[in-house]
Amino acid sequence: MKTLFTFGLGALLLFFLAACSAVPAPRSTDFSVRLSYTETEVGEDGHSTTRRLFIEDDKFTYSSGDWEESFILVEDKLQAITLLIRENGLMVSREATISSGNPLKSFDITWDFILQGQSSIGHLIGEPGEAGEVMGETPLPDEGVFAVETLFDYIEDEVL
Repeated sequence: MKTLFTFGLGALLLFFLAACSAVPAPRSTDFSVRLSYTETEVGEDGHSTTRRLFIEDDKFTYSSGDWEESFILVEDKLQAITLLIRENGLMVSREATISSGNPLKSFDITWDFILQGQSSIGHLIGEPGEAGEVMGETPLPDEGVFAVETLFDYIEDEVL
């Protein structure tokens, strides 16, 4: 009876170990992206467009207006997004009000990123510029605006 009991426990242990090894290890949860970009036309009939991007680990959600898309992001796209965030300087926390560079538009960008233990938060508000600013008399908006637009362009062209 003792041998049967020992054999049963051994078999149970082997079954448990085999089941555990078949389950993939959970991915690291040190990756998240929360990004919102709203552009608003200035004027009587002005309207706004808001694009949002949420990535938690490999779960991806993108929305623009009433449209939303959610799916699991493949590894190469996840790596490309991480590289774009790092290469374009979005891992620097900052808050600023700047010229939008356009007399007819304003914008509001917020982000909260966590990449491999580093975090970055930012809020950029772009106010309508003067007519001379569009003609190149003052610098274009903060590079954070360019970086966010580059990231959204990549998402819209390569991921969706």
